[in-house]
Amino acid sequence: MIRLGHLAGSVAFAMATLWMSAPRAASAHTELIGAPVYAADGIEVGRVADVSTAGTSIDALRISRGAPLGLGERFVIIPQPAFMIRGKRVDLPDLRAEDVDLFPEASTLAPESGPEDR
Repeated sequence: MIRLGHLAGSVAFAMATLWMSAPRAASAHTELIGAPVYAADGIEVGRVADVSTAGTSIDALRISRGAPLGLGERFVIIPQPAFMIRGKRVDLPDLRAEDVDLFPEASTLAPESGPEDR
């Protein structure tokens, strides 16, 4: 039997590794940014901070949990098929709020490389 904590950690690590190379979301997907994310137990677990796409479909969401402005804020990556988009909200039908807490923190996207200011 696979333990949820181990599975969540493995999936989140793999998604965090791929996040940097994932294409930017198409403008149609950016409307999800800021949408609330609800666990199966009905608890709001965060808000969509970023969208990762593969072609025209969404393959992962980066969720902001905690206080905004960097004060206790933490990010986790939720891969597809763990989420369902329902209008202007996202549901995690198979994850309870405590399950989402088991996902390791995903660091924010690194700034795009470019000339340094000197």
